[in-house]
Amino acid sequence: MNSIRAMAVGLFLMATLFEVISAIAQTDFRTLNCQFPSGTTAKFDKEWDVKAAADKLNFSFENINLAQAKARVIGPFGMTNVLLFRGNNSLNFLEIMPDGNQTFTTVFFSFQREGRQKGMAVWYPAVHSRHMTIGSSPVVSHLRGFCQPH
Repeated sequence: MNSIRAMAVGLFLMATLFEVISAIAQTDFRTLNCQFPSGTTAKFDKEWDVKAAADKLNFSFENINLAQAKARVIGPFGMTNVLLFRGNNSLNFLEIMPDGNQTFTTVFFSFQREGRQKGMAVWYPAVHSRHMTIGSSPVVSHLRGFCQPH
């Protein structure tokens, strides 16, 4: 019985250590460069009109600070501060615009792919969603891509 208990405690400690190491791996950078080459967009008038997203989107998160739960996004529309939430092996960034529109980006650290050129950092899968009202119409988009830490 004691050996089973010792084994269970050992497995628990190993799992806890793995989670701590994963969390440390998520925080050893202050910048993420993100590219979103594909996705869908939809506008609601009387029905949802869903299309492949025509725009490819590139932006960066800088000054990532987990302790203060904030970062800054810099992209084609300027720069602004965003809220930062730690998820299950992920980081989540929420931008709330002055008009109430929102964007939400999640970077997943449970999978990775090698950099496209030798010596480049790995890329992590990411999604970017926009929830907006433009005029009186709801407009949403969901883009898929990757983010690379620096």
